Parts: sequence; structure tokens; C-alpha cells
Amino acid sequence: MNAADSQIRTLLWIGPRHGDSIRPAFDLCESTCEQIAFRSSLEKAMLRVASSVDRIVFSRTNRATFDWNGAIKIATEHPAASVACLLGELCEGAIHNERFAIADANRELEMQTGSQCLFAKWHQSSSVLPKWLAAKPTILAQRVTRPTVAVVATNLASAEPILDGLAGCGTPTMWVRKPNAYQLRNVGRVIWDDSFATATTAKKWHNRISAMDLLPGASHAWMVNCPQTHQIAAARQGGIERIVSKPSPIEAIEQWVSIEKQSEASVPAKMAA
Repeated sequence: MNAADSQIRTLLWIGPRHGDSIRPAFDLCESTCEQIAFRSSLEKAMLRVASSVDRIVFSRTNRATFDWNGAIKIATEHPAASVACLLGELCEGAIHNERFAIADANRELEMQTGSQCLFAKWHQSSSVLPKWLAAKPTILAQRVTRPTVAVVATNLASAEPILDGLAGCGTPTMWVRKPNAYQLRNVGRVIWDDSFATATTAKKWHNRISAMDLLPGASHAWMVNCPQTHQIAAARQGGIERIVSKPSPIEAIEQWVSIEKQSEASVPAKMAA
């Protein structure tokens, strides 16, 4: 798709546009959209309000504190626009560090605009942004509402691939070391990584799940390497609804996160690797 064929009238780009990790994404947007309204900062974007905006990109090149309240204010001025946050190579860890602020921002965006923010790391931009730019407005207006996903894992290294993958799809995420009822807000899906959630009895699975204070009807998945049939059965009996076999593509996990909770068949179904 080129600018002549684009249905995007104006893309509002806020933040840096130079640098090896950012410039390719800016060039892609520039070649795809009819025009780009460039603002070097959130403050300047609020002072000079763009018009006819279809897409908004918040560009970040470091882990400095980001004004999510300001970003929400700008996004809600353009309720029909789709929003993305582009993270440069020096932003590693920002999604995890800001997970609570991001979850709050996405909830506010969902209420005000009906959509959430897409996150794209600099090395993902060539694969993530074209699809985002090409999506028709009618599709954007009908996005699936995604609940916050909690990943229970012993360490961040185990949780991070899931956190980053889901956050890149616009899903609010958080990591917890062990089940608790104090750290969680608006959590509707829980992924139990086998770094913490080793195979156990149905009763112990029930105890694990009961330790979480979640939204009504929350769903649970167990991400595990080569589980045995009796281990799957115990997990199912204890409250696990989906078995995710390692390694599993992030698209499979994203599909489970997005779907409405439905009654599961009596026979356990693995996601294909």
C-alpha cells in the first residue's frame, strides 16, 4: 500500500523521528499515509491540535517517564483514530516497568474511544505497523475488548516473551511471581508458566487459582513443556481451561485472550506449537 492508495488522511506522529531504530518506522508511515502531522512532544501536540487524524503514533527513544495522562488526552481528542506506541532500542523494559500505567491508560482509551494502544518495539515495526496502517476504520471500530492478562512465572525472563508478545498486540499485561490477591487489578486471564506452576494435583491447582482475586469468569491457561495426560487432567479438574504447549506462537495465546469465555469440551485440547 502506498500513500496514493491509503485510506489514512492524517497520521499524527508525536515524539522523535530520527535515529536508526525509529527512522524506518517513520519512513514507512510517511510513504503509506496521505500526510503526517509531526509534533516533537506531547506538549506541542496539545498546543497544536491536528485535524482529520486517523492514526496516532507515540514515538519513544528512551525509558524516561512517559506522560500517559497527556497521551490519553490527545488520543481522546481524536476518538476515531487508532493509537500505537513505538519503542526504540533504548526502551527495553519500559512495557514491564509501566505495566500498571499502561493498563490504566488502555482502560481509559477503551472507555473513551473503543480501542486500545498497540505497542511495537523498533525491531517489530516492519511487521506490525503495515497491518496496523492497512486496517480499515470499520475493523478498528470493532476491536475486541481485551482484559488484563497476568503471567505467573518464577522470574521475569520466563514471563517476558509472553508479556512483550501480548503487549505488542495491544493487550494489557502484568507479571507476578506467585499468586496473590493484592497486586492484581482488572485481570480476566491468567497464564500459569511452568517455571512456577509445575504439574500437581487438582486440589493444589484449585488452591493456586483461589489465591488470585480476579474478575468474575476469569480464565486460566497453563503454559507447559510436554505435559503428560494425567497432569493435564489434574490441571483441568483444578480449574485450568486451556493448555498451551511450549513453544507456542504468540498468535495462539492472543486468540485465547481475545475470545469470549466459553464452556470447554470434556477432552483437553492443546494449542498447536
